[in-house]
Amino acid sequence: MPREIKSNDRNEIKLDDIVTGEEVTLFYRTPTTKERLVYDASSFEKKGGKIISLVHQTRQKFGLKILTGFKKGCLACDGKLISSDPQDPDYYAEWKNEFQNTCGDLIKFMAVVVFEGVQLAGGSEEPEPMNDEESIEEVEDAVPLPKS
Repeated sequence: MPREIKSNDRNEIKLDDIVTGEEVTLFYRTPTTKERLVYDASSFEKKGGKIISLVHQTRQKFGLKILTGFKKGCLACDGKLISSDPQDPDYYAEWKNEFQNTCGDLIKFMAVVVFEGVQLAGGSEEPEPMNDEESIEEVEDAVPLPKS
C-alpha cells in the first residue's frame, strides 16, 4: 500500500498490550514534518556539559499530541467497554485523560513507531554494540549539540 502524503486523522496502529495480552488498536493523526523535527530536537538536552536524555518525556508528549482515539472494544473503564467516538453511545469524554494517566506504555510505543519507526527496505541488521572508548567518542563527535 502506498504512503499517503496528505495529512490523515485516522491512521491506525495495532499494538500488543503486555498488560492484558490483547491487541489494542489506536488511531492517530499524521505528524507534520515540523513536529517530527521538534520531536527529534526535544529528545536530548545539553546542560552543563552533559547530555541529558528527555526521550521518554518527548515520546509521551508527542504520542499524546497525535493520538485521536482507539478502536471500540480495546479499552474499558470500571469494567464497561468505552469508546473515543463522540457519536457512540458508549463514548467516554475523559478517555484521553485516563489514557494518559494509565496507558503511558501504549503512548510511548505508538510514538516510537510513528516518529522513529522507519527502517531500510529488506529489513535491518542489529547494530553492533560499541564497547570501546574510541567508538563512543566518534558518536559524541557525530552529534553536534548547541552549547548551553
